[in-house]
Amino acid sequence: MRAALLARRREERVLDGLTAQESQTVLRLLLKRHLALLEEAEGLAAEVASSVDREAVAEDLVAVVRLMSLEELDGRSGRQPWGYVEPWEAAWELLEEAVKGYRDDIVRLAALGLVGIEGVRTRVTTPARSVADAFEFRSRVGLELALGSLKSALRERAATPAELDRVARVCREQAVMRPCLEALT
Repeated sequence: MRAALLARRREERVLDGLTAQESQTVLRLLLKRHLALLEEAEGLAAEVASSVDREAVAEDLVAVVRLMSLEELDGRSGRQPWGYVEPWEAAWELLEEAVKGYRDDIVRLAALGLVGIEGVRTRVTTPARSVADAFEFRSRVGLELALGSLKSALRERAATPAELDRVARVCREQAVMRPCLEALT
């Protein structure tokens, strides 16, 4: 029994000492051998990927922007070897660089089909479904956001009124969405 306990401790140390890539390989092999775990692993992956603390991200981004120096802006604006750069153009470039990592994370989550609206995890499917989701979670995100998504979908022609009505019926949000849709069309 003591030998089994020591062997188990050794195994735990091996797992703890793996690199990220080695851990990924172990997980993939485990899921390949035990297909029953795949659905649970997908759920956990979606939960981890979409459990972003918005307040912490906002604080981090504010700190990054505050760390920008005027000297850096000054060095990028004005006369440059390739021509003149307006200060606002240099400021915009600095801001784009500052938010690039955050934007890349959002793009990655969107590619996975995961976005968070006020802490509620939703899948990105179609614009019409996204509008219906906003109405479904209106108690958490607010009716203003739901109406804004409906207006935006119509204005940008991302979805037709008929498609929005059909998706609202499927998602059981037609009673709330239809009067708003009729008022806007």
